[in-house]
Amino acid sequence: RGRFRGLIQRAQASAARIDWGRYNLPVLAAGTLAPDCVSLGFIVSAVEDGHVNGERVSTSDVILFPEGQELYFRLPPGTEWISLQVRRTLLERLGVEVTRKPGVVAITDAARRNLRHVVADVGQVIGPDRNAAEPVTRAEIEWAQEELLAAFAEALAGAGIPDRQQRPSGAER
Repeated sequence: RGRFRGLIQRAQASAARIDWGRYNLPVLAAGTLAPDCVSLGFIVSAVEDGHVNGERVSTSDVILFPEGQELYFRLPPGTEWISLQVRRTLLERLGVEVTRKPGVVAITDAARRNLRHVVADVGQVIGPDRNAAEPVTRAEIEWAQEELLAAFAEALAGAGIPDRQQRPSGAER
């Protein structure tokens, strides 16, 4: 119950696309992701756990979806997220091996802290809380893409995809 308020914004330049979202009420949605880009997601904040494709997600979790994957999510009220859509070839040049299985990626606590820091810095320049009276420049968008790409690449280097043999419980699904 309540009046739904949400925000989704997009910033795009040459190398990638950044989407940023925030909702005040729970959201249940589904859709197909970019057919030509790998989608990297980060839960900026959430008051409780949500679910993405049957997997539990919490604040500071990283989610990886190969090109054209279906996305099903249930996010609790107050969730904020950011995603970066980038071509596989660029990730591979940075040494990031992309699995074909979508899901939550197990990253180190140091990588989580770094991503939170980078997202906060990027948010001041292009995020939903920036000064909307000042237009965002192409150079600022490209800087934000480079910062996020570097942080995601660092987090994913050596990161493992959780064991897919262990299926989520019925309650989690």
